[in-house]
Amino acid sequence: MAAAVAHVEPVSAYMMSDGYRGSSAWPTFSALRCKQISASGNTAAVLCTFNESGGLAGVQQDNFWTIFLHQQSDGRWLLTNYGQG
Repeated sequence: MAAAVAHVEPVSAYMMSDGYRGSSAWPTFSALRCKQISASGNTAAVLCTFNESGGLAGVQQDNFWTIFLHQQSDGRWLLTNYGQG
C-alpha cells in the first residue's frame, strides 16, 4: 500500500485509502500496456490497457484506464487521477 501511495500526488492519495476499501479490495492486473497520449508542460496522460481479475464482487471489471500525471519539482511524475476517460 505504501509503495503505491508513494506514486500518487498527496492531494489525490485518498484514492488509495481505506475509504476506497484499501488494497485488500484491489483487483489483479495482467497484460499491462501503456502509451502516452498527451503531454503539455508538467502534465501528461497515459492510456493503459490490461486484463483485470479479482477485486470486489459485483464491481464491473475494466480493460483500460487513462492515467493523469503531474511532474513534481524534484522531477518525479506522480498520479493525479485515473479512470475511464
